[in-house]
Amino acid sequence: MAVICGIGVDSTEIARVARKCREGSDAACLAEAGAAYPSRFQEKMFTQHEVQRSLSNQHAPYAHLAACFAAREAFFKATQVWYRRRKVSIRQYPSGEPYFLLHPLIVEGLAQRYAQVWGQAPADPRLINLRVSLTHDDTYCTAFAVLELLRELPLDYAGYPGWAIDKA
Repeated sequence: MAVICGIGVDSTEIARVARKCREGSDAACLAEAGAAYPSRFQEKMFTQHEVQRSLSNQHAPYAHLAACFAAREAFFKATQVWYRRRKVSIRQYPSGEPYFLLHPLIVEGLAQRYAQVWGQAPADPRLINLRVSLTHDDTYCTAFAVLELLRELPLDYAGYPGWAIDKA
């Protein structure tokens, strides 16, 4: 048995993220900055991995950051677990599927949500299933997140839980 405990969606304008990234920065563009965090906004909102990955997209570096921003907002809406934004990062499996990389404090918050629903802490972290889907066009990035809490793992369960613990 499983219960969908939360659904979150967020749409973020790419140009707005680009403007915020440029504010307070000496660099005219993210790709020209060279520093890990060219602006205060980037330092506050994104992990170093997210900023570095955006640099690899020469045609639309801010689209990746806008997608990370939207995914994080969708995560908070779906889970109702609130912490500093950089404690939730967006990564990709080798297949290209996005997933959340979570600080241990965030995982504790998810375990508390699980206990609220099922009356006890999860026996296996894979019982907390978190999915994210990202899409974008030239103007907006949209993210959709779903929090599903499983009572038990299906016998044929072979999937990813949609998240991993940040061990850094």
